[in-house]
Amino acid sequence: MNKFKLGSILVFSGVGATVVVPPIVVAAVESTLTPIHDKSVYFKTPAIADTITVIDLSRFDEDRKEDEEDLKDDMNTTFQSLEGLIVQQKHRAEIFVKSGVGQRDRWLYDMQDKYHFHINVISNVEHVDGQQDIWDVLEQYKDLFQSQYIQYVKADAKAQPFTPNRENISINNATMVSACDHYLMVSDKLIERYKEKFDNIGITKYGDAPASAISTFTTYMDKTRESHLNSYMLLNQDPVDFALRDYAIAAKIPTICVGLLSDQQGASERELVASVMRPNAPMFGWSHGFDGSISHCGAEQDYLIWATTHKLNVLASDHCYNLSFYSYDKTDKVYKQHKQKKIKANPKKHYLAIVMSDGDNIQWMQNDFLTSEEYWGNQYRGDFPISWTISPTPIDLNNSILERLYATATDNDEIIAGPSGYSYINPAWYYQDHLMNDYNEFAKRTAGYMHDCDLSVINTLDFQNPDYPDKPTDPKCMTPFMQQDQVKGLVWSLDGLSLDGHGSVNWINNKPLLSFREGIWDNDELRQADILNRLKNVYPRDIHRIDGYTALVVNVWGPEGKMYKINEFVKQLPDDVELVTISQLLQLISDNVPHVDATPETYPIR
Repeated sequence: MNKFKLGSILVFSGVGATVVVPPIVVAAVESTLTPIHDKSVYFKTPAIADTITVIDLSRFDEDRKEDEEDLKDDMNTTFQSLEGLIVQQKHRAEIFVKSGVGQRDRWLYDMQDKYHFHINVISNVEHVDGQQDIWDVLEQYKDLFQSQYIQYVKADAKAQPFTPNRENISINNATMVSACDHYLMVSDKLIERYKEKFDNIGITKYGDAPASAISTFTTYMDKTRESHLNSYMLLNQDPVDFALRDYAIAAKIPTICVGLLSDQQGASERELVASVMRPNAPMFGWSHGFDGSISHCGAEQDYLIWATTHKLNVLASDHCYNLSFYSYDKTDKVYKQHKQKKIKANPKKHYLAIVMSDGDNIQWMQNDFLTSEEYWGNQYRGDFPISWTISPTPIDLNNSILERLYATATDNDEIIAGPSGYSYINPAWYYQDHLMNDYNEFAKRTAGYMHDCDLSVINTLDFQNPDYPDKPTDPKCMTPFMQQDQVKGLVWSLDGLSLDGHGSVNWINNKPLLSFREGIWDNDELRQADILNRLKNVYPRDIHRIDGYTALVVNVWGPEGKMYKINEFVKQLPDDVELVTISQLLQLISDNVPHVDATPETYPIR
């Protein structure tokens, strides 16, 4: 196995003590990944037990005093670490920890229908004669963690983001220690209240979680260790979030919070983290923006630009649960959508397509997207054509989501790849000479996922380069996607409200790259009234110019982005505005508009 060494000893100096980081030796393509197909980049649990023990913590800590903190999340973290350790060491899923949040646990029962395992629910938090309790489960498996726990300091969830109390990343460091050295994770608060319980079942303290994120990362990324972290995935997780830790432990995923590496020293440490990851490694979690040398704290733009330019792909997933269990869910089939009928252009009509945003968010898909009356579960879905952006990655991580999505889709529901392919990148920032090989590989992998999910259109999202505010983003940045046979066209969200492309069309490899011309974003009736006015009275009925076609993006998080509001909007469209799916719109443009780059004469100015 080829190896490379990341330089010599690195010394970071800045505010506080100097940090000396030893060199790391990792495998160039090192992985314990077992892909189900050659394009998979995710860890998949190889087997599942005949009986699944479901841990229900809804009654845990009910007897606490009125002024005491609820420690359900702490115990949830402890059982998540056990869930991951079982998968890693026994190579199969045996327990499932109920999240107690929204619809996230429903997929357990979908999987039971497919794989016919028994479910044994453990909800007793105290001993009941003849019944198993949660402490019995910990005792049952204590050999897997040497009857010892690694103790972490609980971060303060009430503190403002990135304040000193919240910056305690002890839990992330404990996650990496647990993954490699095989200890149960237990918070200091849990020990304060329940130490006697742990003592009674013979589970004792190994030690405290390390204080430094970067030293923990470098120690456990060292390939010379018998048990070490992998370099093909990364978890960027807020210290107050307990989700995803089962999967991180099962797959030995490095777990950090890059937004807390925000000063000059932290920027150098981020460079180190990114440099040891495999190109196109997916980064689970979500945006924790930067300040200091990067930009202001909390900016999605800064986070995405940093990830893309360091060859990392963002997977919005910071509240995904039980992926070490769900990732067993497998399929050998290729999904099929309802076939979109070909439309013959009517010269007396203006053509409109509506695209729902934010489909890259797999935690939304895992939770209530499919059942919410605001989205897929709405009674009006199916009454009119609409295009939904999704991430195709649940085919590897929680396949039941896609099974239910495709089974309940109507003829009017089109599914397209969300930003920006199989995960979230900024193509304009990937389109650089020194990154092109990795960008091309990302595009090829995206095409593979799109094939398996029967997707032909991608919605991509880009931010303007702040160093060149007057220089427009080059449409050629989409070339790697457009070279893929699976990709028939692209719809482009550009900058702030996704509308800085002004509805223009560019032709790449003789395929249309269409930018959004209109968008529903704010709770602003006048905004919708303005859009309707332009569709009725301003935009021409002209099938031979790009002016005759409009793509509209909907911000799904805003009050106006709910399906019942979209239904009201659609009902107000005039008869000579025909609503179509985005693939139908792109086909109409391809068939009727000259293949010359063009921008409509009229578009809204934001």
